[in-house]
Amino acid sequence: MSKARIKLSDHFTFRRILRFVFPSVIMMLFISIYSVVDGFFVSNFAGEDAFAGLNFVFPYCMIVVAFS
Repeated sequence: MSKARIKLSDHFTFRRILRFVFPSVIMMLFISIYSVVDGFFVSNFAGEDAFAGLNFVFPYCMIVVAFS
């Protein structure tokens, strides 16, 4: 039994678009949860300066990830 693969040249219905973007949406949810939890632990255990540095660097990391 072979699964039908989604090709970009296919006609997209709403269901196909959701199926195509679902892995990216789930990954962004995990990254968002990770950044909140990481910020919580950094601010509580490393201090305010480390938390400020994390908030300064994290958007640049996300830009690099978005292009990769």
